[in-house]
Amino acid sequence: MITPSLEKQIENQLEEINLKLVEVKEIISGSVKTLRITICDPLSHINHQHCIKASKSLRPLIDSQPDNWTLEVWSPGVGRELKSKKDFELFKGKLIEIIQTDEKSTKVEGYLESFSGESLLEGQIEIKIKNENHELNQEFTFKKFPAESIKKVKLALDTSAANDSENSNKPVEISVEDV
Repeated sequence: MITPSLEKQIENQLEEINLKLVEVKEIISGSVKTLRITICDPLSHINHQHCIKASKSLRPLIDSQPDNWTLEVWSPGVGRELKSKKDFELFKGKLIEIIQTDEKSTKVEGYLESFSGESLLEGQIEIKIKNENHELNQEFTFKKFPAESIKKVKLALDTSAANDSENSNKPVEISVEDV
């Protein structure tokens, strides 16, 4: 069972290696118990090396627990829905897609600049959008979206991040066999 204490220990261990905890899940399939830990790096995109580093760092902590878990370390991946204040804090500066509540469910992509509120049900999101209008002398424009205009927010594919890793926006899963 994942206790708040264990979650805090995982979070602290990841912070020691400059990574952030996104989510911890216990998955039970028959007699196999898996601890799936999703991580992010606020400064770059997650790749296999990040997952291996996190897995090696967390292994002693997980092995010391009474549960006999298989450890999986994942990246958030494209399409991950952002809902909580923590999600918006973790993914500040990342490319997101906002799906609006209008009749057409209009989609807008931009880099997350700020979020106010405790959850997606309240507050406001501000994004930075690449300016396609070359007549303006600004590279980016900023747009604010109040909570009532937002149906869903999720991570988007950031092709400008291709220099980080060929697969930087695909979910990465590393299991114990990989380390």
